[in-house]
Amino acid sequence: MCAAASAILQAAELGLSVYAELPEGTTERRDDGYLAITIATTDRDREDVMAIVATAELAIAQLSRQFPEDVSYVLEAEPHAS
Repeated sequence: MCAAASAILQAAELGLSVYAELPEGTTERRDDGYLAITIATTDRDREDVMAIVATAELAIAQLSRQFPEDVSYVLEAEPHAS
């Protein structure tokens, strides 16, 4: 399941960078497998960006319903800059 979740998020990352042409630095990767995609507020209401993100969200949510012991789906509020 980890590979499936990873493939979904990597596809979303690719779509955001190539199709939606978001700037580099949108994605943060760590050695522990953490992946964060940060979208500038000026790009969040774009139809292409919303479609890519919503599709990834739906796919991850579906994985978590099918394999709840292996995949957790948690929406978190974006931390506010101080």
